[in-house]
Amino acid sequence: MNILHDFFEIPTENHLSISLHEILYQNEKILWQGKPTGKHLVQDSEKITTGISFIIYFVGEMILLYKLLFTAFSLSNFLFFFFWTFWTYLGTYGIFHLQYICRKRTRYLVTSCRVILLYGNRYVEYTYGKLNYLVLKTWNDGIGTIYFKEPPVLFERMGVRKIILDEHTTELAAIYDAEAVYQLIKEARAKWRSKEQKSRLNFVKSEVGH
Repeated sequence: MNILHDFFEIPTENHLSISLHEILYQNEKILWQGKPTGKHLVQDSEKITTGISFIIYFVGEMILLYKLLFTAFSLSNFLFFFFWTFWTYLGTYGIFHLQYICRKRTRYLVTSCRVILLYGNRYVEYTYGKLNYLVLKTWNDGIGTIYFKEPPVLFERMGVRKIILDEHTTELAAIYDAEAVYQLIKEARAKWRSKEQKSRLNFVKSEVGH
C-alpha cells in the first residue's frame, strides 16, 4: 500500500484513461481538450505564505544544523534535524512538486454542454446551466487559469490537500491558450442557454395551445 498515493488519491498510470463513452452524453461534442502545464504552480495568494514558511523553516534548519555540528552528538538532535528537513521540504517545495505530479495526471474537456475536469478515474463537471462564475486569469506567456469558483485569497488555500483538491475541482489550471478556451466556454454556455430557453418557450407555447 502506498500511503502517499492513498492519502492524496493520486492515480497511477493505469487509471489515466477513463472511457469517455462512460461520461459523455449522446450527441455531446468535445470542443476542446487539454492538460494543465507544469508552470505557475504558486498562486499569487500563496507567494507571501510560501516565503514566510521558507524563512521560518530555513532559520530552524540553520539552528538545528549548528547544534548538530558544534555540540556533542545527540540522537534526539539528529532525529529532530532529519524530521525538520523533511517538513521543510514538504512545507515549501514539496507541496508544489506534488502538485506538479498531479497535474500530469489531469485532463480537461470542454464539450457542447459542460466542462469536465478528469483526474484519474474520477471527474467533476460544470454544466452550462449552473456555470454562473467564470473568471480568467492570464500571465504574460499566454498561460492562464479559468476559475469556476471564486479564487482563494491570502491564507485561504493552505495545506497540501487544499491546494491539490482546489485545482482538480474548481478550475482549469495553467492551460495554454487560456484566452481562446475562455471565449470558447463563454460561447458554448451562451449557445446552450439560448437553446434551453427556446425549448422552454416552445414547451410553454405547447401547454398554452392545449
